[in-house]
Amino acid sequence: MNEVFQRDTSAIVYPSYKTSGDLQVAVENFSAWILDQLQPDLFDHTDIVLLGHSMGGIVGAESILHFQQHAHLLQRASIVGLIAYDTPFYSVNPDSISTTAMGHVERFSRYIPDTGLFGGNDTQSRGRNVISRSPSMTSGQRWGMLAGAVGALGAAAVGAYIARDQISSALSDAYGQVEFVSTLMDTEGLKERVKKLLQVPDLLFHCYYVKLPTRQHQRTFIQLPPSDTTTFFTPIAMQHAESEVEAHTTIFDPVKNDQYYTIGSSSIGLMVEHLAGLDRGKATQDLDLD
Repeated sequence: MNEVFQRDTSAIVYPSYKTSGDLQVAVENFSAWILDQLQPDLFDHTDIVLLGHSMGGIVGAESILHFQQHAHLLQRASIVGLIAYDTPFYSVNPDSISTTAMGHVERFSRYIPDTGLFGGNDTQSRGRNVISRSPSMTSGQRWGMLAGAVGALGAAAVGAYIARDQISSALSDAYGQVEFVSTLMDTEGLKERVKKLLQVPDLLFHCYYVKLPTRQHQRTFIQLPPSDTTTFFTPIAMQHAESEVEAHTTIFDPVKNDQYYTIGSSSIGLMVEHLAGLDRGKATQDLDLD
């Protein structure tokens, strides 16, 4: 990736761990891990781009907002981007799961607190760096935050899931063994999160989402964004998935997703363009100071 980005680049994987607790705990753990990876004595400056599948995108978003309030913790690093893959920023499309399943979710969420879900070796180098980290979750009870572009996307094939036995099989297929329901039910909170994210200066934000071909209506796993934020969302047609849930969980399977490599190259393109723009802006500022 060094040649692509024309700078020293590290792709760092967030290690798997057995999760418990709520979204805030997940964000705190991930944010602390980011700080652990940064070694200011080795880096002149570090640009960080987060990549997250499913609920990993929400953990990434919350981490960015966290560091907006505690920017001093990053020292000479900056989180400059978040690229998400089928992250339900505006909740899950109610058409993608049964009415019965949604009823189970609503009833179940009344009895649990707000809960959280977030679904390589470090390479050190001198100079200006780009670190791409991808919040993501492995199947079952363990999570992994995945980093990188094309290669990391392939490693992310298992993606992020949430599951509870009490929720119908439709949702169980989409999510693994984690307590995460009420966050997706908080409509206003979901909207506010995206609103705050878009207000972060010089931040790349984009979400690729899966859709199934149909003449009748949009078949997507995520709830589609409102008109004022559609430019930040790009559909990925999944020709071989039989359901929205299957499309969601196999977005990184090249057998199921013909657009697998397109997503990778497009993601790299977004990062390259954004980082180049940041470099141009910095160069202009330096000239003005001279």
